[in-house]
Amino acid sequence: MWDYLVKFFEYMPLYLGLVLVPALVRTVVDTVIIKIRPSTFELPPSKPRESVLTIKYEDAFSSFVGTSLYAPLVEELVFRGCPYLFFGFTGLIVGNIVWILAHPSWQLRYVSGLPLKQKLAFTANTIFYYSCASIFFSIPWLQGYGLLAIIYHMAHNGILTLGGIFHEIEFPAPWKKEEAEFFRESRGLKKKLEERFFRDTKPSKVPEDEEVEELDVDFERKFFKDIKNVVPSEEKPVKVKREQTAVAKAVDDEEWLFWKGFE
Repeated sequence: MWDYLVKFFEYMPLYLGLVLVPALVRTVVDTVIIKIRPSTFELPPSKPRESVLTIKYEDAFSSFVGTSLYAPLVEELVFRGCPYLFFGFTGLIVGNIVWILAHPSWQLRYVSGLPLKQKLAFTANTIFYYSCASIFFSIPWLQGYGLLAIIYHMAHNGILTLGGIFHEIEFPAPWKKEEAEFFRESRGLKKKLEERFFRDTKPSKVPEDEEVEELDVDFERKFFKDIKNVVPSEEKPVKVKREQTAVAKAVDDEEWLFWKGFE
C-alpha cells in the first residue's frame, strides 16, 4: 500500500511533463493556429449559447461516470493491460497505437466542415498529444503498477469532466439574490410612483349606463351632397361624327331657305 502511494507521487512529475504540458500545447495550437475551439469536441458537441445554461443532474452524473470511471478502466485494460499481459512489450506498443488513433477518429467528425489542411494539422496535433500521454500511462504497466495508470487516467478524465460540468452550472450566489431583491423593490416603487403622479394621464373609462351619442348619418350625406353641387364638374367634350354634323348643317340650311322665302 505504501509502495503504491510513494509511486503515485513519483509519477507526478512525469504526469505534468507528458500529459498536462502536452495538453496545454495542444489546446494553444488548436485554438490559435488551427482556429478550433476545444469545446468543439465535447460529446455531444455543445450548441451555441445565447445565455448561461444549466446541466441536468442525470446528464452530469452520466457524463462523469462514463468519462471519468468507465472509459479509463476499459481503455487501460483493453489497450495496455491485456496486450502487455498476453503479448509483452510489442503488444503494448500495438495497443498504444490503436488507442492514439482512436481519439482523432471520432473527433474529426466535428470538424468535417473545415478545409483538408486544417484537418491534417488537427490530426497531427492530436496524435502528438496522445502519443505523449500513452508514454506516461505505459510506464506504470511496465513497472508493475498498472493500477496507478488506471487511477491517473481516471483522475485526469475526472478533472476535465468536472471542469466542463462546472462550466455549465450557474451556482446561486448571495449577491445575485440581493440584486434580484433590489430590482424587485425598484419595480414596486416605480409602480407606486406611476399610480400617484400619472393617474390623470390614464384614459378614463366610459360608464356603462352613459349612452354614447350617435352620429347623424343624414347630416353627413347632406353635407357631401352640398359640396358636390357647389363644385362644378368638368364637362367632357362630346365627339360628333361627320355624318351627324352634315345632317345638322343641312337642316340649318333648309330652315334658312324657308325663312328666306318669306322676305
